[in-house]
Amino acid sequence: MPKLVPTLLSLCLLGGVLSARAGGLQVVWPAGWEVSEMPAPRSPFEDGVTGERQQAVKLQADGSQALVLELTRMPLAAGAAVNLENLLKEMRKGLQLGFARSGLLASCSKPQATTLGHIAAHEVRCTISQQGNPALKQTLLAARGSDTIYSLTYAMPVERENEVAGEVQALRDSLDFN
Repeated sequence: MPKLVPTLLSLCLLGGVLSARAGGLQVVWPAGWEVSEMPAPRSPFEDGVTGERQQAVKLQADGSQALVLELTRMPLAAGAAVNLENLLKEMRKGLQLGFARSGLLASCSKPQATTLGHIAAHEVRCTISQQGNPALKQTLLAARGSDTIYSLTYAMPVERENEVAGEVQALRDSLDFN
C-alpha cells in the first residue's frame, strides 16, 4: 500500500473539485510545505472569468506525501446565487466517480456546516478504500464570501489523520479572505 498512497493523494485532488478566487490568493503556508500554483480554473458562473489555485504538499522525512491541500478562489458575478450544500454534493459525486474509475470506493458524509477562514462553510468528509481497506481520508470544503467562492480540499493517508488534524485546523482557521 505505501506505493499506492502518493498516487491516491494525487488522484484525490484531481477529481472534479470546484475552485475559487478573488483579488489575489495569498496564503502563508507553514514551514516544510512545497507550494505550487496550479492552472487557473475557469468560472462555471461567468464566461471569461478565471480563478486561482494553489497546491501545498507536506512531505514526510522519507520524501513521501504526508498531506496534500488545494486552495482555490473563484470570483462571482454580482448577485450570483450559489447553494454551497448543492455545490458540495456535486463535488462529492465527482470525487466518488473519479475514484470508482480507478477501482476505489469513496464513502462520503453529507454536507455539514463548518467554517473556513472564519466564514461560514460546508464540508464533506470522505474515506477512500481499496479492496475494503481504508487508504485515504479526504475533506472537501466550500465557502462563500461577498463576491467569491472558496474551496479547500485536503487528503492524507488514513494513518496520518490524527497526527495532522491540529495542523490542518490551524491552517483552516488562519485563512483570511478579506
